[in-house]
Amino acid sequence: MPVVVRLEGTNVDRARQVLSDARAQLPTLIAATDLASPGFVTAHQLSTTLLYAALFVPGFLSAFNISQAIAGMSEKALIVLPMVLLIIAREIDLSVASMLALTSVILGLLTRAELPLAASIPLVLASGALAGAFNGALVTRLGLPSLVVTLGTMALFRGIGYILLGPDSVNVFPDALTDFGIDNVGDSFVPWTIVPFVVLAPIFALGLQHTAIGRRIYAIGGNPDTALYSGIRLRRIRFWLGLDEGYAARKPLPGDLRTHEEA
Repeated sequence: MPVVVRLEGTNVDRARQVLSDARAQLPTLIAATDLASPGFVTAHQLSTTLLYAALFVPGFLSAFNISQAIAGMSEKALIVLPMVLLIIAREIDLSVASMLALTSVILGLLTRAELPLAASIPLVLASGALAGAFNGALVTRLGLPSLVVTLGTMALFRGIGYILLGPDSVNVFPDALTDFGIDNVGDSFVPWTIVPFVVLAPIFALGLQHTAIGRRIYAIGGNPDTALYSGIRLRRIRFWLGLDEGYAARKPLPGDLRTHEEA
């Protein structure tokens, strides 16, 4: 049976005072916790570093330097989009860099074979999706941990790239591909290579937050067993998340084409 405690007289006043003091100290405690959090410390260090560079490093805020910085992270930003979905679903993919190297090698070989760019890009996209599907099949069909699977395929995909390219390198590409990789949007300092991310990021955000598949991904990450008994097809969703990661890692951009030394 529930226990009822009656407070009378001074006990009531004392309890009210304790509650009042607790409410007054709560914002201070929350602020202290936020200030000590790793996220706040990292943000503080990053902002301090950027402020120092902006004030004391010549040319740091120049249009050329900003453009180069954006171009340097564009392929990583694009790969992050499906990686977020994988992490939310309690999965991981360690092989994305090797997939990027392999698909870059494939694009270089197709270019060297003088295959038109309009035909090369779909083949490169398909090869990246195939590599992601291979990871997804191993995880969903064989029940292997994604960490172990992608650790192995990381070496596998990179090794295939070495075999395909051999001791050679590819450094001549169609002008259209080269221009896309090095030119900016109009007269701005924004490189074209970041445009795919700018277009896809809101789509991923909307899909994750406002669609049924997004809610299913969150449910899988929250509790896979509960999601399974709720009728969510875990294997299918995890498979397609792996394929999506492979598709994003294809990156047929000249800035990402790997030579034999980089593959």
